[in-house]
Parts: sequence; structure tokens; C-alpha cells
Amino acid sequence: MNIAIIILIAITGMIMKAETSSIIPENRSIYFVLKSDYRFDNGHGIKIVQLKDIEEEEKGFRTIEYFGTHIELDSDYYQDYGFLTMKDASDILYLVKYDKPWETTRFSISDVGIRFPLRKDGKTYFGLNIGKYLALMDIDSFEVEEYEVKEGNMAYELIQEELDYLGFDVIDGELKIIPKNEVSYRYQPPAEIIGDADTAAVCLNNEKYVVIQLNTYDDKMLNKKTTLAVMDKRTNIWDSYDIRGKSNWTEIFPPYILYRIGTAKAMWEPPTYTGEYVIVNYETKNMGEFFLEPPADIYYTDSECIIAKSRERLLYIPITAGEVKVEQAVPIYEEGEDKGALMQIIDGIFIGPAEIPEEIMIAKAKDTNDLAEELYRDGEIDEAIFYYELALEYDPEYAQAYSNLGLAYYKMRRYDKSIENSREAIELTDNDIIKASSYYNIAMAYEAMGEWEKALENYRKALEHRDHDAYREGIERMEMKLKE
Repeated sequence: MNIAIIILIAITGMIMKAETSSIIPENRSIYFVLKSDYRFDNGHGIKIVQLKDIEEEEKGFRTIEYFGTHIELDSDYYQDYGFLTMKDASDILYLVKYDKPWETTRFSISDVGIRFPLRKDGKTYFGLNIGKYLALMDIDSFEVEEYEVKEGNMAYELIQEELDYLGFDVIDGELKIIPKNEVSYRYQPPAEIIGDADTAAVCLNNEKYVVIQLNTYDDKMLNKKTTLAVMDKRTNIWDSYDIRGKSNWTEIFPPYILYRIGTAKAMWEPPTYTGEYVIVNYETKNMGEFFLEPPADIYYTDSECIIAKSRERLLYIPITAGEVKVEQAVPIYEEGEDKGALMQIIDGIFIGPAEIPEEIMIAKAKDTNDLAEELYRDGEIDEAIFYYELALEYDPEYAQAYSNLGLAYYKMRRYDKSIENSREAIELTDNDIIKASSYYNIAMAYEAMGEWEKALENYRKALEHRDHDAYREGIERMEMKLKE
């Protein structure tokens, strides 16, 4: 299990419970991938949280997983394949499956160019390094096989037949595979669709469709023309769609291709996005437009909904008969001046299972608590506190972690927090040792604050649950203080 230290970010917000429970199927939940710019080892922290449909709004999120990265993060969400990947600058790749978001698989990779998913023979693979070699990893077994790309072998056939996310140069009106420009792509749009395009890219390639984006640039390297070319493999018929905008951002959410319309004066200048979106459904051959008040972003789309940011709100936007019904949008999260900074740290959103295996979360909590205890023994109290609190996010009823947290806060002279967490431990357990330790924490905190009677009371309670010299010594010490 990968666990890394990151800054705790308070997430509070208005969860629209009644609407949320009615629009999300009972067996599904919305998950957020959140990032922070701070960790104890100067990297990034990533956490995955589940939006819980419960009555207490302040507990509307449950932490499912934490892991850490270094320097910059490059993330990809392969919605139609059911997983996401994150690669950091230290060549560590993290893979999270939507159906098991509580698990993070970590790989060490190097010299990786293009990364892409594919399905073949009923299995889902993650591919690395289009170029001279093609490496395929089975995302269920995590076995990796490597192939040299040569005409006539399987790797060549995969490039020709199966892969998404390929890039091309358009040379003499023909799509040539990058970086081996001598190889022509199998699926060539008609000349009247290619036109004078300079580059092309495969947005999607599945068993039924090939979707290719063609770009023609002006002298400032801005889009002069963007064309979406779609071939139905069952009929070999091509359709095309002209997309307006000089500097657009393309997002792929099968069966939709979304374009965030942008403007820019030059390629090197950051684009300004207008809030306008063009949406193409390549299955129904419908193209439409909708508007989200900026700042806006789209995190998730399927055949029934879009989950998007518009200003300081997250919206669940229904799709009916292929039309995006923005006017029927339901807020699922809304930030105000006194709320947390959730909107600023969202990296992505996906929909996954509603039920989380409790035995897995309990095991995560124990592992995290063990790590915190080790840090505490090494004198790293700040980091220990972080991990104790992380353990409690995994398992909010973990009495031992509460008791340990109470002791750690005592060491930091945060006596109110020490007492609060120790009392929580006492309420949650019947274990005499944990109860005794927790009463002892409380007694020490009161003693440090000079409240001798309260300290004496709690030293005595500690002794009731466990015979220990430290408790008797505390009682004697407080009795002497009260006689002075």
C-alpha cells in the first residue's frame, strides 16, 4: 500500500442530499481525486475521496486512498476503460481502477513516450512507448510484455487496428504514424475530409468506431481549422464535423467528444476559454453546443450526465436524448466564503461503487496507525499526527488511533486536542488498556494546565482500568498538589 504524507485540507461544503440521492444510482458514488502542493518530503499528495450521501453534511466525504508523488503530476482519465493513471517526474506511475478506487498500484517506469489503453481478446491493457518498442501491461495481472514494432508482427497490427491516442503527421495528404513517419495509418479519412490538415490524432479507436481529429494551423500555429472525422467500422462510412475556435481543449468521454472553445493571439500565449462547449456524439451523429458560466471545467461525462464545474459550483447536468440539459443542472457541491478549498484542488472526478469493503479500510487504518507509531517513536511528532488523523479518515471508529493522537497532541502541548481525542477513544472502546492510556493522556493534559482535581480524577480512572506505576505516581503527585 502506498501511503504518503500530505497536508490535511478541510473540506466542507453544501451537499445537496435530496437531489444527489435521486440522481445517482443507489449502487454508484461520485469520487474526487484531490491534489495538494505540500507534503513533508516536498512532493505532491493525492487523495481519493468518496462523496457520501449521508445526513450529516460535514461528513459528506470519506477518504478512500492517499498516495504521494514528486514534483509535477501528469494524469490521464480513461473513462471508457475504467481506470486512471498518474505519472510523476520521478518516473513513478500510479494506476487506479474505477471499480476498486481504494487500491493504488505503483510502477517504476522510464523513458515513456505515449501512454494509452487498449482492449484485445477480452482483456484491458495499458501500453507504453510507441516508437521502436511497444510494452503492454495487463491491468488485471500487471504482467508486462514488450514487442518491437515491425511490419507484420503483433505490435504493428495493434498500432494499425487497436490503439487510441496516436499522433500523426499529415504528409502529402496521408496520415503517417509518429515517430515512424514511413508507416501509413490503416484508417485514412477521404481526401475531401483531410483537406489541407497539418496534423492528426486518434481520439478513439474501438470495435465500432475510429475518431480522428485533424488540425490545420495558421502562421501563428493556432487552429485555422479543426475537423473531427468519424468512421463507422461496420459500414466503412466516414462523417465529419467542423469545430469552431482558435485554441480549443479536447476532452474524450465516449460516446462524446467535447471541445472547450478558446481564443488566443499566439500559440505560446495561454488560451482564454469562453465557457462555450461543442459536444459531438459520434454514435448518434448529433452535434450541439452549451454554455457554462466561467470559470468552468468538465470532469466526467457518460450517456446520462455531465459532472462539471461552473463558477464555484459542481453540477450534475443530465443528458436527455443526446442533448445537454444545463437548465436542469443539480448542484452536488457549492462553495461559499466560509467553505473549504475543494474546487481549487480537484484533479478529476469519476463514478465508482457505492459500497467500500470495510475490512480493507480497517486494514488501511491499522497500517497507517502502525506507521504513525513508528514516526512517534522517532520523534517525528508532526508527521505522526498526520498519519494518526489519516488512519481515522480510513476508519472513524479506530479507538487506538484516537488514543495515540491524544498522546501526540499532548507532546505538542495542544492539551485541548489531547483531551478531545482521548475522550473519543474512551467512548469507542471496551478495551481496558486503551481506556487506561486515554484517561492517562487526559490526566497529563490537565496536570500540565494546572487543573489538579481533574488530573487526579483521570489518573484514578486510568488505574481502575489497568494497574500501572505511572498512574499511581500521578495520583500521589496530584494529592500532594491539592494539599499545598
